[in-house]
Amino acid sequence: MTCKASVAAAVAFGLCAFNAAATPVVTSLTPSPVGAHPVGTTITWTAAASDADSGALWYRFSAGPHNGTLRVAKDYSPSTSFEWTPVQNEGQFDIEVSAENSVTKNKSGTCLAGNACIQAYTVTSRVSGAPLVTATRNSLVALYSAPACPAGSGMRVRFRPATPVYPSDNYDQTTPTRPCNGMSMNFYIAGMRANTTYVIRHDLFSGPRVITGPSLTFTTGNVPFTLPHFTVVNPPQLPTSLTNSILLQSVTHTNFELATDVYGNPVWYFLFPTVTREYITFPISGGGVFYIVINSPQGRTQQFLRQIDLAGNVVLETNAAAISDRLVAKGQQPISAFHHDARYMPNGDILLLGSVERLFTDGTQGSSVTHPVDVQGDMILVLDPNFNVVWTWNSFDHLNVKRAAILGETCQNSAANCPTLFLAQTGNDWTHGNAVQLLSDGNILYSSRHQDFVYKIDYRNGSGTGNLIWTMGNGGDFTISPNNPSLWFSHQHDPDFQFGGTRVMSVFDNGNTRIGRAGTGNSRGQVYNVDEAHKSVTLPVNVDLGVYSVALGMAQPLPNGNYHFDAGEVPSVNTGADAFEYTPSGTLVYHLQIRPTNSSTNLNEYRSFRMRDLYTAP
Repeated sequence: MTCKASVAAAVAFGLCAFNAAATPVVTSLTPSPVGAHPVGTTITWTAAASDADSGALWYRFSAGPHNGTLRVAKDYSPSTSFEWTPVQNEGQFDIEVSAENSVTKNKSGTCLAGNACIQAYTVTSRVSGAPLVTATRNSLVALYSAPACPAGSGMRVRFRPATPVYPSDNYDQTTPTRPCNGMSMNFYIAGMRANTTYVIRHDLFSGPRVITGPSLTFTTGNVPFTLPHFTVVNPPQLPTSLTNSILLQSVTHTNFELATDVYGNPVWYFLFPTVTREYITFPISGGGVFYIVINSPQGRTQQFLRQIDLAGNVVLETNAAAISDRLVAKGQQPISAFHHDARYMPNGDILLLGSVERLFTDGTQGSSVTHPVDVQGDMILVLDPNFNVVWTWNSFDHLNVKRAAILGETCQNSAANCPTLFLAQTGNDWTHGNAVQLLSDGNILYSSRHQDFVYKIDYRNGSGTGNLIWTMGNGGDFTISPNNPSLWFSHQHDPDFQFGGTRVMSVFDNGNTRIGRAGTGNSRGQVYNVDEAHKSVTLPVNVDLGVYSVALGMAQPLPNGNYHFDAGEVPSVNTGADAFEYTPSGTLVYHLQIRPTNSSTNLNEYRSFRMRDLYTAP
């Protein structure tokens, strides 16, 4: 046994000796560039620390207003650097670093003003008189800056193409309105087509008056990668299918994510720093997205959850190692990675999924003493804004682990689509959770693809037991009318109660189990009317999409009463995706095909979101 292998066990057996008084000491925290710089500048902070005890040091960075409350921006990790891009307004800010010994788990002490662990930085305004527009690192995103406005007023920014091409070009896109605070006002302008000139102006709301600023122009650049092929099969029609005219597309097996308009023109993108398995989970109100990085078969420090802004700057980051340390400190098992879903809750906490595994030898899922079986399950996590673990739910504690994956799915460490396995090279992919949602009654909806079930979990806004309230699906707690088992979803994606309620649930029915048994069939877009009191459902919308999406997918109600369904992995067309819009009566009113440019490559969509603009999450 080594000290690094198991600190607790090693200390208990007297095999290692640590200096109990020693803790890491931060020796430096330096910015680049130095000096004061304007809003929108990326500042790279680099830290160093020392420790009398052996063990690699990890670093955590926090940021906030000078002498104010700081928020963790980058969680403990081996990385010594942190990129910080202030974009709201000028002022003086504090950046703080904490160091942790990854072996002893000792942390540097309280950081006080004047110590090396905290540094102040001055951010200056971009404007002195007139508004201006500045390019960002994203060729389709601009930064609009206006002078300070009176407290009690509010400001938004409007923009549209200088030369209309499509009907929607005759209408402004707008940013959210923000309150004036006595400092300059800065807004990301996002949702613009490539190589297009836009007219941009702000509106100042002061009591009953609306004061419009001067008209400025900004010309977007190229998209810096080869685009997929987009084919509009059924064009959008005014007014119905132009509702929510942007598609935010969570593309997999590529090094980019993008959003397009309904005609397939790119209006936003994000280039991943490396080519791994990365994908958007959910857009964020105000602009930006959560995305997950799965680096299989690497360790927990290389499994990330990140939030980025519209220019692509990382706003928040944590990793599976840091969260696992907090879980172990609570007497719970560590997670292997984050996967499939992460979204904000109304109180600012983060609801997300993690992967967990256990090794069985007792006959569970075909195991024996001589043939151990690694089983991979799910953990639902709730993190506060500083990445502290405030609530968890473990599938091993609440589901029947003897009920194996319906179609016998497994994961291998060499497979890019699976989180890292730590107990074996191959594991049974038992639950494969792919969605979590906080409901209006304070409980959680959880989708297990490989169980063909959707579960309602007792969360009660953080005070719940985690017990199952009900199970929905073929063989679950609900009856379906008419009584036909083939109507039930299977290997589903994105079950969501509409607008967080508890009565109407939309779901993308991939249909793997149904189609496997029948030998033929297509995926379906479904909407369920749910009667919880009588444990019964009806199916007012059950649309055959005409394609079979073996995995991935999305179901979303639209404000016009129609439904957006995204078939994310369609192998019959050399792997691609199809976005549909249907009326509740099953009439197709919009269809966009997304295909790879190279027939030898895959292009799938984990999800796609129909959005009014890039600032308003669905």
